[in-house]
Amino acid sequence: MFGFKIADLDDAMWRTVYKKRKSPLSFEDFLKHEMRKGNRGMLIPDGGGKNIYFDLLFARSDDQIKEPIARGFDTHKTEIEAVVTDASFSFDSPAIYLIDHDDIDEIYSYTHTYAGQAWVGETVRARGMVEIIGNKKRLVIGTSREAADEWMISLTLLEK
Repeated sequence: MFGFKIADLDDAMWRTVYKKRKSPLSFEDFLKHEMRKGNRGMLIPDGGGKNIYFDLLFARSDDQIKEPIARGFDTHKTEIEAVVTDASFSFDSPAIYLIDHDDIDEIYSYTHTYAGQAWVGETVRARGMVEIIGNKKRLVIGTSREAADEWMISLTLLEK
């Protein structure tokens, strides 16, 4: 039986992840967002073999799940700029960000690429599908596997 060592992703593996995620960000901006998350690693097999990368997300316990996520109806794609007011479930699936915005109440990301993407107090720019649930509006990123033309960036991080 052989084991694995756990390591940080090397440049070649980061480029593999970037290519797979098909991010609209430049590689440098993608890497800047990803590096601060601290949720990715690589398994290096003892005795050789192909390295395997992984990312960790939060899994809620039963007592943290109050009710299933309500599903609304999709209306149109839009791009917004907002301030993140709560990122408690930003590493969950879906990643959830409560935001300060005149029209949209929250951002949900169903793609791992945008889990942990922004922190409280940061200004984000995001593009996705507007979903209406009762009196609430949600911006959904990841309405398809490739999440084409849907994304989220921290403008605050990119200004540093």
